[in-house]
Amino acid sequence: MKKIILLFLFISIKGISQEITGKWKVTSYEDEIVYYDKSKDSLLYKDPSRKDEAESFRKMYEILILPITYEFRENNDFEMVLPNIIQIKGKYEVIDNEKYILLTDENGKTDTLPFSKNKEALYIKTELENGFVRVGLERLF
Repeated sequence: MKKIILLFLFISIKGISQEITGKWKVTSYEDEIVYYDKSKDSLLYKDPSRKDEAESFRKMYEILILPITYEFRENNDFEMVLPNIIQIKGKYEVIDNEKYILLTDENGKTDTLPFSKNKEALYIKTELENGFVRVGLERLF
């Protein structure tokens, strides 16, 4: 009986890892100030006094955030790429009952990031010293 439970648990965890396997592109961005969804072309400032920054944010988003891609491979390798600027490679693991992704880069630096997934998107959240960043990703393949 114990072996059956362990096998089921292994298959369940492996299933979630396979659900995030693939290449993903950024489609939305949220932090404590703004929410922007490129697919719906919606920009919401949580602090109305900062609405005058909308156009400069949109330009910055399209240059520095929108081009980012994440790739999660079946062998648990991951790669995050911002073309012509940065490329981060390492290993990933889905942990804690499918609530977190543990990323370990080539230099051994680790990040444990909360994530959620629905039919259309994968959402990854990063806690910062003074807030958070949450990106929505759409599968490319």
